[in-house]
Amino acid sequence: MFISSESGICPPGEMVHYGMTKSAEVLGVPRSGRTASVPRDGQRGVARFDAHRKAWANFFTKLTGDAGIRLDEMKRRFFTQGRPTSMLKRMTEPAEVAAMVAYVCSARAATTNGAALRVEGGIVEHR
Repeated sequence: MFISSESGICPPGEMVHYGMTKSAEVLGVPRSGRTASVPRDGQRGVARFDAHRKAWANFFTKLTGDAGIRLDEMKRRFFTQGRPTSMLKRMTEPAEVAAMVAYVCSARAATTNGAALRVEGGIVEHR
């Protein structure tokens, strides 16, 4: 199982380099090699929004300081302006990602293989 951020599917303009590496991690690797030729090996990719990592805390803290506004206001602006397609308008909770992982690792997901599953709250536009 490969777990990555939504940047592999929807690379942010401010982090193109990051999006390129995540594209390989969440889309390329799970679909290559043994996964494509031997579907029973169970490799799957799960794209998620890196909600509670230190990097995000640092990111929001820097934005808040640079803009001179409160943290809760910066997060609101981030989702309304920076990621307007988000349906949740908030960070994904670790338990939400864990629920997808539990499903993917269960017998109920036996027919799901080589798929990039999304747990990103609607940030990725589906066209």
